[in-house]
Amino acid sequence: MNQKNYDNKAALAKKRKRRRTILHSTVGILIISTVLVVLSVVFCRVAKFTVTGESPYSREEIVNSVKACEGRSMFLIKTEKLEDLVESALPYTDNVKVSKQYPRGLRIEVSTAKRAFAVELSKNYYAVTNGKLKVLEATDKLPEDTVTVKGRPISSYSAGQVLSFTGKPGDDAIRDALIEVAQAIEDTALEDINMINIRDENNIYLVYDNRIIVKIGKAENLANKLSLAKKSLDEENKLSPAQYGELDVTINKKAVFAPDDLKDLPELVEFLEEQEQSEEESENNETGEEQADESSETAETPDNSAETTAANTQINNSL
Repeated sequence: MNQKNYDNKAALAKKRKRRRTILHSTVGILIISTVLVVLSVVFCRVAKFTVTGESPYSREEIVNSVKACEGRSMFLIKTEKLEDLVESALPYTDNVKVSKQYPRGLRIEVSTAKRAFAVELSKNYYAVTNGKLKVLEATDKLPEDTVTVKGRPISSYSAGQVLSFTGKPGDDAIRDALIEVAQAIEDTALEDINMINIRDENNIYLVYDNRIIVKIGKAENLANKLSLAKKSLDEENKLSPAQYGELDVTINKKAVFAPDDLKDLPELVEFLEEQEQSEEESENNETGEEQADESSETAETPDNSAETTAANTQINNSL
């Protein structure tokens, strides 16, 4: 009986010791964790910025776009928000990636946004965007390295922000469709696209090489449709590289080309006339700006003839 009581007491003592050990270990871990967190919050604060990649902006401009986070705890920094800040403040940046470099640094990787679209805002005025429809700038000169987008009014545009269409319900779908069309054009290596018309989301069409209307209909099966279009256009170009016409790829797995006279292609005629008018107005604007600059330079050039005559008279009188 005494032995049994002794064994029970020993077992209870071991349990108490084990509990104390666990308690002490837990408290120790909590204390160490708290200390580490406090030290991290106090000492791990943003103090250094590293910028990598190619960009039209200077290092100073890129750093200034996220300068507000300097001095903040590294643990409270959300890199996704900083990436958005850089792309919004500096429109011609793209694929921005911000990463933390402990204990006190941020690494900002940037690349240059490529022009993709010139979305018509009004007559001869365009919003230049990248492939994701982020506005890079607004201009009255149609850039040569972009695809003109026509057919839908714009509700708002601001450099660094994604373009918003207005009008009918479902314009978000139109925006998505436009991005998908652009991606399909790139994926299929379909070159010489001059214009995308998105007036009707069920009847989207392209202008190819200022000669051929390419009807793609709805933004569905785009990879297949544009692959068919590219193959058909390559074949037609071999037969007659200067012909006008209409290529229909709206029918599943089928491309139908119908050669036609330019006068019988009203959509193409309208586009070409607008393009020509835009070029003429751009040239007139450039000429006007040059003349204004010349006039300004002439006005700023001082007429020193009277002063020169007086100076010469003074010199002659002193001789």
